[in-house]
Amino acid sequence: MTSSLVVDGGSTDRTQEIVSSMAVTDPRVRLLHNPDRFTPFAFNIGIAAAAGEYVAILGAHCRYDSNYLSASLRG
Repeated sequence: MTSSLVVDGGSTDRTQEIVSSMAVTDPRVRLLHNPDRFTPFAFNIGIAAAAGEYVAILGAHCRYDSNYLSASLRG
C-alpha cells in the first residue's frame, strides 16, 4: 500500500491541522513530528517510518507534475 508520511518540524502554517484531518479519513496519511526541526532529522524520521520498496522525499514548497514519481521510476 502506498502511504504518505508528512514530517513536520513545528510549523505554524496549519500543516499539522490539515494533515491530521486528512489522516482521519485516509489511513495512508501519517503525520510524524521532528522535534529537532532540521531537514536531515526529518529525512531520517521519515525513512525510518517508511515501509515499501521505494522512498521518495518531496519538498512541501514545490509543485510536481502528476506523473513525477512514475517518470522518476522509469528513469
